[in-house]
Amino acid sequence: MQEREGPRDPADSPRITAAEVALSNDDLSAAITLLRMAAQEFRGARSEDLLLEAQILANESSADQQLQTLANRLDGQLPARLQGRYWASIAAAQRDRGQTDQALRSQWEALQAARSPQQRLRAEALLWKDLQAIPLDQLMQAESETWPADLSAWQALALAVRPRLLALDGAAQGIAEWREQGNTKGVSELLITRIQAMHRYAYAPVKQVALLLPLSGDLSGPSRRIQMGFLAAYYSSNAEQRPIAIRFIDVGANGLAPAAGYREAVAGGAEIVLGPLSKTAVESVLSGAEITTPLLALNRIDPPSSSPSPNVFQFGLAPEDEAAATASTALALGYQQIAILAGDDEWSERVTDAFVSALHEGGGTALETQRYPSNQDDLSGPIRAILNIDDADQRTERLESLLNIRLKTEPKRRSDADALFIAARPNAAQVLIPQIRFHDGLDLPVLAPASAFPGGSGDVESDFEGLIFAEMPWLIPNAMPASAAAAYAELVSEGQEANQIGRLEALGIDALHLAKLIHILKEQPGLNYSGATGSLHVNKQGIIQRRLEPVEVRNGTLSRLLDQLP
Repeated sequence: MQEREGPRDPADSPRITAAEVALSNDDLSAAITLLRMAAQEFRGARSEDLLLEAQILANESSADQQLQTLANRLDGQLPARLQGRYWASIAAAQRDRGQTDQALRSQWEALQAARSPQQRLRAEALLWKDLQAIPLDQLMQAESETWPADLSAWQALALAVRPRLLALDGAAQGIAEWREQGNTKGVSELLITRIQAMHRYAYAPVKQVALLLPLSGDLSGPSRRIQMGFLAAYYSSNAEQRPIAIRFIDVGANGLAPAAGYREAVAGGAEIVLGPLSKTAVESVLSGAEITTPLLALNRIDPPSSSPSPNVFQFGLAPEDEAAATASTALALGYQQIAILAGDDEWSERVTDAFVSALHEGGGTALETQRYPSNQDDLSGPIRAILNIDDADQRTERLESLLNIRLKTEPKRRSDADALFIAARPNAAQVLIPQIRFHDGLDLPVLAPASAFPGGSGDVESDFEGLIFAEMPWLIPNAMPASAAAAYAELVSEGQEANQIGRLEALGIDALHLAKLIHILKEQPGLNYSGATGSLHVNKQGIIQRRLEPVEVRNGTLSRLLDQLP
């Protein structure tokens, strides 16, 4: 191997000094040219090293394996002027592969190697971004020995700030708490200022929101209720945080086609478009318009796209979500083996599939499914079948035949079921539950999706006594978050009857708040917004998922089961 010349001071070559100045000013092209020119001033290995430096800079955007190969040719001894850029390039490649933890560590090395204020500012911003990409629960569980020692202050800052980002002054509150902890080493005041500025920008009011609703035609009634909820949330919120302008566009029978309505909203200056309402209309917009402005659809299409558009979000009151939440409630209550009664329609099938899927995922067992006819009131047949009462009667008849005597017996239901799930809407549930009780089901817990319960009060609701499900906070006494409670008071003040305010108003209320918070929720998937329709978060497909609260019908009203759950 050719012997390398001893190191020379960079001042020996004005071009090397000039290259360092160019690098500190992020003038990459000039730095590469100067290093190549400087290589001509030296002989042998020293000249090769300078050419390699230029090659590394020229391949900055290449995969990290290529950069590592080039670095190895320098025996792992990269000049200090390249260390920051080298580690930043490694971190960028790891981010592209979704290796968030590795990217964080590499970006930390880039920060330590920064040689100019500009490089440090950029490295700090990227390190903070990497800390946002790590799931909160993982960030909380990270053991100190797995992190570079001085990164602990950054970790503490992220843990103090991130959980508060959905609040107007959340960043400032988190930073104040972090300062009180006393570990602020290595975090610049300029970064703190930038974090607060970014949060203020993210929380700035939306200039214009457009709603695509079928205000004419068959869905005009539900649309008006969503509209009322949206406006109640608007007028009950802080005036400084309201959208500056709201536009309602009819995409119903007498209005525009859904895709045309979206294009009209974008052309009119909307920063986010809410709606449309039906699955068909949502599909029409997604297939008929280029989604350049964020769209928060008020329904969900199935199945979700494997490569969703970053501008498309889906938010609806899907009964499948309710069924899955009821399955989680059942498991939390210790009900592992569950029999199922489902209607003979497509809606019941979807609800049942969602319940069974969530039950199996949680380790439970679906014992058996019986179908009941949706057009009959006497459902004793499928009820007796799912409870195995017919089998017990048949055994009794066989014994009587063998013994030639009359036996005094009472029908006994199956003993292996911890609970019974009914896939039913209110009318069917009102028929099923009393008959289940009559057929030896008095001590058998009955579960259902939330949409099985009609709400309100009176004699009708007595038929639902003991029913267990998971419900949105909006419909549970004393469970509304503050923003929802303010909107509810606004609706009542406008003359709405309390027992006529339901789920669709809650959907409109949360739609307004999501219009402002959707981008924060997208960037912080570990965060949950406490909404009227549930605790909301955004998954990777852009679907707004709801966490509902376990309840039981007691004396005709909903009673929370939180105290009974582990």
